[in-house]
This record gives sequence, structure tokens and C-alpha cells, in this order.
Amino acid sequence: MERTAKLFSYVFHPITVPFLTTLLYFSLASFYFNSVEISIVLGQVLIMTCLLPICIYVLLKSIRLINSTVMVSSIKERLIPFIINIGLLLTLKDYILLENSAYNIRLYFWGLMNSYLLLLLFALLKQKASVHMATLANSFIFFIHLLIELQKPDIIGLIGFVFLLGFVASSRLLLKAHTSKEIIQGFLIGILPGVIYCIARYSM
Repeated sequence: MERTAKLFSYVFHPITVPFLTTLLYFSLASFYFNSVEISIVLGQVLIMTCLLPICIYVLLKSIRLINSTVMVSSIKERLIPFIINIGLLLTLKDYILLENSAYNIRLYFWGLMNSYLLLLLFALLKQKASVHMATLANSFIFFIHLLIELQKPDIIGLIGFVFLLGFVASSRLLLKAHTSKEIIQGFLIGILPGVIYCIARYSM
């Protein structure tokens, strides 16, 4: 059971979720883009949200600014990675993807960046929240937005996503990485930016 929990924690790690979400986006909206556009965006997202953060993490660990494993547990050690992630997401959203026609994926990164800002605020207040749940919940609310935007009802997909959230939350609890409070805080941080956007957009 513990091995399965570790598998879910690593597969749906915060640095892999943005790339997986981008893959999900293009699987739903592939008919709007050609294969070259999709490949370019996937490459850009992979570099900025996965490969570059890993390189920066290795650098930070080598100069001993952080001592944790890839699962950073200390609140103090989370501050620098959060700030770096916010900077990378801002660069990706406002510069690299600025002229791209994939508007919705920029919206996703806007929501993710705001979730990281909230995570940073919590860390500054000495509060710990699950980053796994925040990033995955952000993807969940983006998935709901996509289904509405593309007019593609997918009850099975929604149920599957809810189960995935449950599995990841359970794995973090099983591994004693978080308390129930931290899991709930992470979930709320993840859905809040998307919910605010959806309310503002669809209430107009």
C-alpha cells in the first residue's frame, strides 16, 4: 500500500502536473491546433515547469539552500522554490505563450501562479498546505472550465478526476506527509483562483 502511495505522490508531483494538464488540454482541444503547435507548447511547458525547476532544485541542494529530498517538507525551505515557480509561471504565461493561440492554457497557468502565490503567503505565515493537492485541484477546476468552454460534457472524466484527487490525498496522508487540515488547505488554495475566474466570467 505504501508503495502505491509513493507512486501516486511521484507521478502527480507538483512539477509533473502542469505538463500532464497541458496534455489533457490538447487531448480535449486537439482539433483547434496542428501537431507542430501542440509539440512546441508541450516542449515549452515541459522545460519551464519540469526540467528547469529540477535543475534549479539540484543547484539549490548542491549549495545547501535546501536539504530536503524532492518532496520538500520544511515550511522554511519551501519559500525559495515557491518564489522560483511563480517567476517561471509568470514568464511562461506572459512572455513565452503570449502570442500563442492556446488562450485557455495561459488561463490555466494564471490560476496555477495565483495558487503558488497563496501557497507562498501560507508559508510566510508559517502555515503548511499540500502542494500536491493545490496543483491537482487547480487542474481539476481547469478541467471543469474546459468542459464548459468546449461544450464537452464528460461525467466519467469528472468522476475519474474526483477519484484521482482522493487517491493523491490518501497517499499523502498514508505517507504522513500532511495532516487532514493541510490537505484541505491545499485543495482550497488550488480551486480558489479558478472558481473566482469562473464566477466572474459566467455571471456576466
